[in-house]
Amino acid sequence: MRLIFFISVFLSLHTPVLYSQLEQLNGPLGLTAQRIFICDSSLYRVTSNGIIYHSQLDSDKIIDIICIPEESQSIRSIFHFKEYVFVLKGRFLYRKLNSEKEFVKLDSSGFRYITHNNQTIYAAADGAILSSNDNGENWTLMGTVDGSIQGLQIADSILFAGLYGKNGVRGPIFRNIKSGSPWILNTEGLNNNQSRMGIINIYFIKGKVYLCGYGGLYVSENYGNTWQPLFKMDDNRAAEELVVCENSLIVKTFDGTFKKSNNEKDWRRIFDRTYAISNSNKIVYAVVENRDNMYAPPILVPPKSRESE
Repeated sequence: MRLIFFISVFLSLHTPVLYSQLEQLNGPLGLTAQRIFICDSSLYRVTSNGIIYHSQLDSDKIIDIICIPEESQSIRSIFHFKEYVFVLKGRFLYRKLNSEKEFVKLDSSGFRYITHNNQTIYAAADGAILSSNDNGENWTLMGTVDGSIQGLQIADSILFAGLYGKNGVRGPIFRNIKSGSPWILNTEGLNNNQSRMGIINIYFIKGKVYLCGYGGLYVSENYGNTWQPLFKMDDNRAAEELVVCENSLIVKTFDGTFKKSNNEKDWRRIFDRTYAISNSNKIVYAVVENRDNMYAPPILVPPKSRESE
């Protein structure tokens, strides 16, 4: 097994990104953090066996330990919506009130991706796109696509999805949900690999739409009308996750995590094998592999200090 470090990085305009001081979590050992989700002021750490550890961002104290059935299914998403906490595990959606302890499995299932704005939850189930305005109780079919969906994101009134088409057409599609316009496929500015291999994740941050997928990271500043490359990769490599923090972009790939500030020309590697990244304000959280002790039992290690070395 490999020792997994849970670390935070404080982004400074004048100091290189370095590891913060670490201290072992006073809690269960032998659990590997595989995913992390940040919702408002809450931090959720998902272990390799599907247990969720809930804490506040400014504290190492565990508030709650969450174990949801369907053990063979992985946690795909955790998000806050109004007064509820939602967990997408496998293709099943669970929900609980903030004041409650137990999650309830909702009747609807088959979901692969979930996104939301302040009023509506959107879900992708294979080639179908659905929406719910009543906290996941009922769902309305918004339309279908010829293929499956890889990634889903709402950007103001524009809904984006990654199309993995049955006819070989793959890439970002979008539609205006207010006007009810048809789906539009636009790969202008993407290399052939990105438009052919499909999308892994879609982000909407500070008015820009970002695509993570095979071939690298791309951005659109005009809601998908054109795309520009930010981080190019080989045909068989993929950008998997993105963090935009202050004036920096941080991209997680299978081979490592890379960072580039606005005033830097080139990307630089900051971590090797990375399992997950997320951020809140100026703090970037990452679950990374410690190659100095590859055979130690895996443990959770949260940040002790928010200051850079």
